[in-house]
Amino acid sequence: MGESSSFLEVLGEYNGIFTFTGFHISPFIARYKGSFLFNTNPEEVERFILLDLNLLESSPFYSIRIRRSGANEIEIYYFDLKEGLLWGATGRIIVNFLGEHAHFNREPIFVEPNLSSPPFFDPSRKFSRKN
Repeated sequence: MGESSSFLEVLGEYNGIFTFTGFHISPFIARYKGSFLFNTNPEEVERFILLDLNLLESSPFYSIRIRRSGANEIEIYYFDLKEGLLWGATGRIIVNFLGEHAHFNREPIFVEPNLSSPPFFDPSRKFSRKN
């Protein structure tokens, strides 16, 4: 995010995940003590949002399952927030973390993909629930 590590108090490393595009993400949990005025690299960060995790208890929550290039079926989570769609690796990390540490146990609404390319689902477009 372009911020000095002097503003971070690292609390620990969280479980890494492999993305569906072949990358590995190693998330760290930290307490941030800065101004929240970030100078982001537009090639790495589309935008940032300050997320109130409590909103995830009531925000529309969806999931799709897809199979790409003969690989195993994957599940992708989506939160439809007023700031935009939270999905993909970020969504998976947040769902996993909250499930393990905050008793987050919401079941997503299973839907069919309604886009042919990432993010594969847009809740503002017509969609079908999946059984």
